[in-house]
Amino acid sequence: MKSSFTIDGAIHNDTTWASDTVMVNGDIFVPDTVTLTINPGTVVLFNDWYTIDVQGQLLAIGAINDSIIFKPADTSGYATFAHTGWPGIKFDSTISADTSVISFCIFEFAKSTSYYDAAVYVNDFSNLIIEKSRFSYNYNISDNSDYSGTTTANLIVNAIYTMNGNMFRCIAGGQCTGMDVTSNPAIMIVNYNVGIENIEMPIAVYPNPATDFFYIQNASGAELTISDMNGRVVVSRNNISSEKEAISISTLNNGVYFIKTTSSNSTQIIRLIKE
Repeated sequence: MKSSFTIDGAIHNDTTWASDTVMVNGDIFVPDTVTLTINPGTVVLFNDWYTIDVQGQLLAIGAINDSIIFKPADTSGYATFAHTGWPGIKFDSTISADTSVISFCIFEFAKSTSYYDAAVYVNDFSNLIIEKSRFSYNYNISDNSDYSGTTTANLIVNAIYTMNGNMFRCIAGGQCTGMDVTSNPAIMIVNYNVGIENIEMPIAVYPNPATDFFYIQNASGAELTISDMNGRVVVSRNNISSEKEAISISTLNNGVYFIKTTSSNSTQIIRLIKE
């Protein structure tokens, strides 16, 4: 039988989240003397724009076929970024000297208008390992923002970043050693073989912003549409015929568009800027 519980507020003692689903109904605070452990397979759902503020230790360690998932309970509206989202996990000047570990985790649909938010935000803290995890569909709509997935100069190993919005702070600061960055600032891949089940090679769109055309990669066989901000389809392709294909947008007005690809396995939406 599936198990679940709801939680909010400060966690005063060492705690393990072992239920199938944890419903977050308010901001979570982990004090400097407390360890929060999250077991493999746990799905952490945020019922509104709530965060986990870690001043102690976080051990979110999933398994190769049993990831820990962090995402909002309601993801509707993402196509136009009207979703509520959640502001991510924060390690902001964390007091504890114990090492926190995020491993085999999936972070989805984090959203913020603040320059200082990301799916995982790290400031003035070095005892953190992020490994074998995936960051997808996270978005920061601050005009001054240059990140959305993770912000850290610390150890990030075997992570994959797909279909996030805006560039990542660690790229801009040149602080993420060993990262293979595509020319699309919304997609970043680090040592792709991360061991998470059912991961496909992410679709890449570049350059983005684009002028007369863009390339779409890893979308062979998919149907493609491009819609404007009003939802009107302005470009349609029934079948992407190659692994890397050029798509003309020379007749489109400058602005923001949404590329939607549909295949037998998945539907993906990527934000495109036409200049």
